[in-house]
Amino acid sequence: MGDAWKNVDEVIVHAFLFVFIEKITIQTDMKSKHTYNLLLVIAFLLITCGGFIYLAFRPKSLLLFQLVDTFCLTEEVDEIRKSFSAISIPDFVVYSLPAGLWTASYLLIMFYTTKIHNRETRLKLSLPLPVSAIVLEIAQYYSLCPGTFDYIDLICYLVPVTLFIIYV
Repeated sequence: MGDAWKNVDEVIVHAFLFVFIEKITIQTDMKSKHTYNLLLVIAFLLITCGGFIYLAFRPKSLLLFQLVDTFCLTEEVDEIRKSFSAISIPDFVVYSLPAGLWTASYLLIMFYTTKIHNRETRLKLSLPLPVSAIVLEIAQYYSLCPGTFDYIDLICYLVPVTLFIIYV
């Protein structure tokens, strides 16, 4: 358990350092249309990475796989899953990271779409959804809603939300 937390700590530190360095770069050129477009590309990549992790490594009992069936993509997804079946990745990556990636993606998109507003309005428009996810995760801890509470899930929600609040 200690080694797992050490790895999570390292990931969080690297994420903060990366965003801090990126913040300096973005601050100098935030008015640039290219910078905003880059944020949209990054948001798309985050959504794609989270979706790929789900498709390749999560159990097929999830709702997402019903959509895969609906769009007649089961064979293609099965091939992807077979290609990656020999790879062992940490549970954190499979079960917690996608939610963090999707939260970060959502906040980047909100950052882009609310760029004409002041900071207070941007926060009011952007935060209800990720804060709801955080509240639901905490409610799981107290058995107030279905699901299994996980500190790592909570961290994966909190990191992008905290960075968004700091840098907007």
